[in-house]
Amino acid sequence: MEEILHALKTLITNAGLILQLLCTLSFVYSLNENIPNGFCLIKEECDREDYSNDFKTFPSLNHQTYLIKENEFPQVLWWYPNIYPHHLEKKIHCKLGSCLITKDRKQLTNKLTRGIIFYGTSFDGRDLPLPRLPHHEWALIHEESPKNKRMFSTNLGISIFNHTATFRRESDYPLTTQNMQIVEEWMDKKYFVTTKEKNRLQKELNLAAVVYFQSDCDPPSDRDTYVKELMKYIAVDSYGPCLNNKKPPKEVDGFQHFSSETFYHFLARYKFQLAFENYLCQDYMTEKLFRPLLIGSVPVYLGSSLAEEFMPSEKAVIMVQDFSSPKELAEYLKQLDANDEKYNEYLKHRYTGKFSNPKLYESLKLQKWSLPEEHMFAGFSCHVCDSLNKRNDFLKKHLENPKNPILPPQIAKFDHMGCPKQSKILPHSTNNNYEELLQQYAEQEAIAVNNMLQANETDSKLFTKKYLKIKTDNYY
Repeated sequence: MEEILHALKTLITNAGLILQLLCTLSFVYSLNENIPNGFCLIKEECDREDYSNDFKTFPSLNHQTYLIKENEFPQVLWWYPNIYPHHLEKKIHCKLGSCLITKDRKQLTNKLTRGIIFYGTSFDGRDLPLPRLPHHEWALIHEESPKNKRMFSTNLGISIFNHTATFRRESDYPLTTQNMQIVEEWMDKKYFVTTKEKNRLQKELNLAAVVYFQSDCDPPSDRDTYVKELMKYIAVDSYGPCLNNKKPPKEVDGFQHFSSETFYHFLARYKFQLAFENYLCQDYMTEKLFRPLLIGSVPVYLGSSLAEEFMPSEKAVIMVQDFSSPKELAEYLKQLDANDEKYNEYLKHRYTGKFSNPKLYESLKLQKWSLPEEHMFAGFSCHVCDSLNKRNDFLKKHLENPKNPILPPQIAKFDHMGCPKQSKILPHSTNNNYEELLQQYAEQEAIAVNNMLQANETDSKLFTKKYLKIKTDNYY
């Protein structure tokens, strides 16, 4: 028995020496062949599809290691599987080439995985694909306002991404028109109530000329403060939880009804709809603005200062920013309510059957996907795929002739999702007292994520304890 144990011990020792010798020889070989130490030590290591443990010694991006061969395809990984637009696809075919597509996190270490897409709402510093390798390009798709994730509206926060799809037209794949749907439906008579009929319903049903239906109260835009002041000068029927003064019918009560035909018919009886965004930012326009156009009401809008560029005519929306006070706005709405001819000027496209705003057609060119809306997610996959194939083509040409430059990874800029600091909408407002603190939290989160990436951290679960070190509105 002792002899057997001695033989095994000798075998193990010799195996260790042999393995050490192989590593030494392969290290020398890597130096001679100008292959960085640790990246590809022995042939089996070179051939494997997983090199996640070698991130500290990866070569520069002009190295042949990163070249994807003719019979291979770059792979795009959707990191958060709750949003995944390719349920039956394993490969997508785009303008500049094809890519493998997956939501399987095990594919993170596959050498072909080059693009990683994050859905912004799900982004969590405690759940990231670490370590971040040199050839991994991070892509953000986020249709929400900064209220949802303020970190993305900081210089440092957005800069961790190489590709962006946000509401801002400056992003790589703009989602600015995501809520417009089919603009020809703005002419449809399905929900439309004539001005004469609206006047009758006002009297018979005791309706106000203005309606407000909002469930998210006291957001950063401070809209409720403005509406409360407006109510002092003009009647507003407010059905939602915010500033409620009228009980909604059961069939439209609740967020789940906000896209129903019943809800649309209910709102179409009103001449004006208060369409106030939760965040005031260029190009951030939601269904609040476009729903009134669909059903034939006039939106009274607080939000993007560029909203008029997306209207059917030069006079189809009433911009709150054009009025010095809620009182002045209320007086104007009363004038329109009492004068059918002036009111109908805002419904010109309904009566002429034509769009007369030339900027509308230019604005529609921002849309890089086809309806329905789900296609914008799949379209972003192709945007990332094309970028990966383009970079690979540049690398191939560089390896053929070093005088040809590689295509360096791009870095997202502040204007890809940046928004101004939200301030008090009226002098007496007290609702935005925490905005400065929340912005400080966002800056701290951005710093912590960047520090974690620069440290080549391998375990993102350490994010809060090791890097953030404070409690914020997102991490507590």
